[in-house]
Amino acid sequence: ALKALRARLDKTTAPCVSFSRLHIVQRYVERPALIDGRKFDLRLYVLVTSFAPLRIYLYRDAIVRLATARYDASLRDLGNAFSHLTNSTINKARNASGCKRALSQLGADGGAGVQLIKRPELHDRLARLVTLTLLPI
Repeated sequence: ALKALRARLDKTTAPCVSFSRLHIVQRYVERPALIDGRKFDLRLYVLVTSFAPLRIYLYRDAIVRLATARYDASLRDLGNAFSHLTNSTINKARNASGCKRALSQLGADGGAGVQLIKRPELHDRLARLVTLTLLPI
């Protein structure tokens, strides 16, 4: 099944244009949830001790990675990597502290993003997502 999937992916993702540099293409979220006016992502820590039977441990306190500059939805700000990316290596160049926080350290006043990720059902939903991701392995 994996060989068939790879063959299908190779056929459907074959490049129609040659690039001399690496490019990443993804859908951009136009109105992202924000924490303290900044974009964020979650880093989850998962331990898999067995695949048969599937045994997964999900660390409850995720790491929240924040962009180091406030998000500006205007087109003139699209080139500002510090407001659009949460990558630690990129943001380290800015010498900004506080771009990583434990989920448990976030205050309720941080904005819509905090309200979204502080919901009681979030951990259960993430656990289901991790499980569904690992099932095909």
